[in-house]
Amino acid sequence: MSFLLSLFLLQTVAPLPIPKLPSPGDAVVRVSPQEVRTALARNDAVLVDVRGEVAYTLQHIRGAVSIPLGLVKQRASELPQDKLIVAYCTCKHDELSIQAALDLANAGFERTAVLEGGYKAWTDAGFPIDVAPPDPEAAPMPPPGQVSISSGGRIAPQTIVTCDRNQLTSYSGKVTMFRKTRSRTSIRIATDADTVETVTARAPKYLIFGEPMKAADWKRKGVGKGGRAIVWVCRAEGVQPVIDWRPGEQDGPGL
Repeated sequence: MSFLLSLFLLQTVAPLPIPKLPSPGDAVVRVSPQEVRTALARNDAVLVDVRGEVAYTLQHIRGAVSIPLGLVKQRASELPQDKLIVAYCTCKHDELSIQAALDLANAGFERTAVLEGGYKAWTDAGFPIDVAPPDPEAAPMPPPGQVSISSGGRIAPQTIVTCDRNQLTSYSGKVTMFRKTRSRTSIRIATDADTVETVTARAPKYLIFGEPMKAADWKRKGVGKGGRAIVWVCRAEGVQPVIDWRPGEQDGPGL
């Protein structure tokens, strides 16, 4: 083959496309709220709330069972193998429920799916939910530097936490991962309720034992990975989480 012919072929033959690797979500079936409701009516589906016990207690899809993501592998045997298992969360891109569906598939479940749009899509469709009644014994907002606990064990939020209680979730426990950059902060907590929760935010607010943090506080032992913290997360749009460091605490209050 002449040099000119080879050059011509190189210029005219289209390059082979680079294959796109599938993302984890590509392997997961997504179902709409209406499809899930139809399956529930036929007794052919089980909804699994993977957000965590606190969020589930405050409000959840009616009939759903609570299995936080960190416990899905351990508690998979509690779910029926002959029904469609539909996981849901409140993540922007259904990240937690996708991971739960993959974990269940790896555990041998042949029918797993994700509620597309999660809890918000269900409520937007006007489908039934269960909401926790107001707690008449809940402690009032405490003054700075104090954490109050109601008789039922629920922590009353600090005054800096500006969020309707029905939209508020709190996690208390040991910090197993903490990354702070100029643009994003991520914190992972092994909670006192035996769940693992990860919170990522652009600009969370920081406290230490309820007081605003000072620059020197970041050098205190127990602030960061390996320490303890309470993280308050508001589901209202635009409200940043509050991270209250509790250095030196051994056993946190129950949630």
